[in-house]
Amino acid sequence: MLTMLDEDWTNQIRGILEINMSIKSDNIGIYEEALTHSSVSIPNNQRLAFLGDRVLGIIIAEHIFEQHPDVHRAVLDTKRQGIDENRNFAKVAKEIGLIELMRLGKTYQNTDKSEIQNNVKIMSAAFEAMFGAIYRDQGLEKTREVATVLLF
Repeated sequence: MLTMLDEDWTNQIRGILEINMSIKSDNIGIYEEALTHSSVSIPNNQRLAFLGDRVLGIIIAEHIFEQHPDVHRAVLDTKRQGIDENRNFAKVAKEIGLIELMRLGKTYQNTDKSEIQNNVKIMSAAFEAMFGAIYRDQGLEKTREVATVLLF
């Protein structure tokens, strides 16, 4: 049975998904997992972050490939390396309010949210995990659509 706190959290997640990503899902559990930091419990967002990182890598490489049709691989590699994904992911995660929804463990209970917002590792992992969840729940095409809106 969900507590009122859990129900509020679930509704907030649904709001972020609908407003920022145009996603309606009956599989809200995967997004709850994506927003659960490893300091809380298992399951947490680490596995989804792993998957999301790879999916985003494909989407970003594809975007660069399509934006530069007349350049060779070395130039494409340079353009890809020039993207600081973690900083970009953390920035977008902050902009769409993921920190407000993150479940963090006791380690972070007395940490100011602004400090966590500036923690590139936590924020980029949450962003990647959300994309792992989107990919698992909605498929590659929807994941690509959301990434295009948020990143490019």
